Amino acid sequence: MSKNWARFKPRKKEDSEKDFISFSITIPREQWAVLKQFSEVTMLPISRMVSFAIDNELDQRVPFHYPIEEPQTTFVPYAYSQEAMQVLQFLKRFNSGLSKDMLLLFRRSMGIPNKTVLLLALRELFQTGLVYESSKKPTSNKFEYHPSYKWIRVKKESEHGKEVSNS
Repeated sequence: MSKNWARFKPRKKEDSEKDFISFSITIPREQWAVLKQFSEVTMLPISRMVSFAIDNELDQRVPFHYPIEEPQTTFVPYAYSQEAMQVLQFLKRFNSGLSKDMLLLFRRSMGIPNKTVLLLALRELFQTGLVYESSKKPTSNKFEYHPSYKWIRVKKESEHGKEVSNS
């Protein structure tokens, strides 16, 4: 047997694994369904497509900027009331509320594919006093968010027309 047989020995598993990291993410079910469809069509694993998306994002001038600013249009009462009710019904499912960015990520699940329309519907909910913002983090959430991060919560019926504490 030749002394060079070791050259062809497969690399140890840990040699290649140290170049990768494995972690889990939580995403809206609707996004998962789309990723799964793209995975089947492209015959690429979802992890690879997520890596592509991250790489594309890192090439942006301001990576991971997710615009959630309310459109600067004149408020017209009830113009987005149907969409506002869709958002309200969805939001009621989350006792501790959802952040505005998460609501935008869930917009397709609510049947509102357009970001601007969702933001206008959310403005409708704030203007009518059905929701409020709170800086109090849900107890189930372990991540330390920036102090300015807010969760949108549905007002209880007993709180309608009243100011709710922001904490």
